Amino acid sequence: MRAVFFYPQIEKSFRASSVPLGILSIASFLKSKGHDAIICDRFFTSEKAETTLQKYSPDIIGISVISNLFIKDAMKIAKAAKDMGIPVVWGGSLSSVISKEILESGLGDYVSINEGEFIWLEMAEAFDEGRVFDGIKGLAYLRNGEYIRTEDREFIDLSVLPKLDWTLVDPKQYFRSEYDCEKVITTYFSKGCTGRCTFCYNHKFHCSKRRQRPLEYVIEEMRYLKDMHGARGFDFTDDLMFANREQVEDFCKAIIDSGLNIKWYGFISINLVNDAQGYELLYKSGCRSLTYGIESGSPRILKTVGKNMKLDKIKSNIELCAKSGIVPVTSLMLGFPDETEEDLIATISLAKELKGGMVFFGFYTPVPGSKMYEELVNSGKISPLKTLKDHANVNFAEQISVNVSGVPSVELSAIRKYFRLRSLKYKSSNSSNEHIFNLIKSIFKSMSGRGLKHFIKGGVYSFINFVDALGIFFHPKIRKKYGLYFTK
Repeated sequence: MRAVFFYPQIEKSFRASSVPLGILSIASFLKSKGHDAIICDRFFTSEKAETTLQKYSPDIIGISVISNLFIKDAMKIAKAAKDMGIPVVWGGSLSSVISKEILESGLGDYVSINEGEFIWLEMAEAFDEGRVFDGIKGLAYLRNGEYIRTEDREFIDLSVLPKLDWTLVDPKQYFRSEYDCEKVITTYFSKGCTGRCTFCYNHKFHCSKRRQRPLEYVIEEMRYLKDMHGARGFDFTDDLMFANREQVEDFCKAIIDSGLNIKWYGFISINLVNDAQGYELLYKSGCRSLTYGIESGSPRILKTVGKNMKLDKIKSNIELCAKSGIVPVTSLMLGFPDETEEDLIATISLAKELKGGMVFFGFYTPVPGSKMYEELVNSGKISPLKTLKDHANVNFAEQISVNVSGVPSVELSAIRKYFRLRSLKYKSSNSSNEHIFNLIKSIFKSMSGRGLKHFIKGGVYSFINFVDALGIFFHPKIRKKYGLYFTK
């Protein structure tokens, strides 16, 4: 069987988000079993989907949809394939929780639920033998208009999967700058997260479980990417890189012992490392930035969203992280259900008090499959998204799709504008430049590799975003209300 896996384009993106690791893993697995697998990242091509399909003549296609932002292009790809009589399978975290809407749109024959490696292997074997897919575990489909979802699959022991086959993509296309490192590429160490945040899909997609790949696989892949392609840094896209302190130490010591001499970046729980020695070990292993999902500075909101955190511990750990030479990046959200002005003031206060790192704000977006989404729908505070087009019109975290807080949208928007501008002045101990110069360099490099049309398009989007952030200066009353001033 020949399968072509599509990674849809995000309409207003100036650079590739990351290596399409999910479909890279599936394609690597199929290839190791003797099947033909091709990856098409739509960010790097301007050709129509029809042209790509004619070029490769696939027996079946897969479309990875991990975010609402992928849906519009995914619909174009699916329509082109359906018009050519090619079976279409959607997959990815978002597809798994909106499988019914995808199938009812008529733009998908099947949806692969959760992990897809063994689902795709069984589909490939069934295709080669002329059998139907209907009995394969982990699939959703329609039969005579009826929605059918087969039995869920058990989680994969990641040690049985082969190492990622990086010949299926061009690693150099995905290089980007991160602080003091020029050639950073994304990879992963684990799948899933042990958390139970009420705003997240994790409990549906990963059942709040975390599994990790064999560490020797990860090190071998990093060595390959460094020696063969010139990679110098690795950005781990894991939902949660480590579940406990022992895993942190094992990972760091393995990287040190490997002699790789690389930089790395990842997402970590604020509760895992609480001492200078731990951060010193992280730094020694090459860690140069850690992202923390703090979400709020309000104890009430933290409890509501399922975050077991103490504000004093957040501040002290961020400070320890920064003192070690690692850039702490704090992720916060605006507009949680029933969030008040007092809650926001507490969050802004926390953001300003965090020393030595960067702070990024996103807007709360009700995520299908999350506990909070279900509660909002059941209480009548929001209407459920019923069609694929409904989901396509949601811009997760970047726009206020629906305001369920007790604060006007204009105030939420102004707060985010302020912190976006504030972050541009950040200068880490790892870099000789302020963040704005590193960002401009990264944007320019990414845009310049795709031709004049995309260069101009990307430049326009970047300029619009910058001008939008400047809009904070048109809200003096909001600035005064929340203390949004640019003082040293």
